[in-house]
Amino acid sequence: VGKPLGIKCSPCRVTVSRATASQVHPIDLVKMIARYKGSLDRAVWLCNQTCLPQLYLLQDNNGNFIFVNNYNTSIQGVKYVGTLFGIPVKITEKAEALGTEGDIGLYDFGQYIIADRSGLRVEESKDYLFNTDQRVWRFIKRVDGNHG
Repeated sequence: VGKPLGIKCSPCRVTVSRATASQVHPIDLVKMIARYKGSLDRAVWLCNQTCLPQLYLLQDNNGNFIFVNNYNTSIQGVKYVGTLFGIPVKITEKAEALGTEGDIGLYDFGQYIIADRSGLRVEESKDYLFNTDQRVWRFIKRVDGNHG
């Protein structure tokens, strides 16, 4: 209440069912791409580090690895650990652990809108705790975010 929902909790979020619970399969990722509504040029996979052991082992029907390791490489100045189907993968502790909804997701951050209503407002009260020679400061910032 009173703060932006964030991209993972947006009401326009689209989810797909897993082929096997608590496991990442190539078909799960293909279903995510098929239902993806953003720009593939701006697409990025976000996942929890607990997904990495399974991502490294993913193979297509011909035995080709789907995850390509690209440590210390960047696309448009953004560090990523590799790619899945050519889309950069970023690891974040903000994603849920493997087996929990949100452990891996496909996002277009160009579709996330931040509304910054006004600048930072600072207020001071000299009256509060007057007897102890203390002042109280209050900082107010009005901001919201929504995935379009």
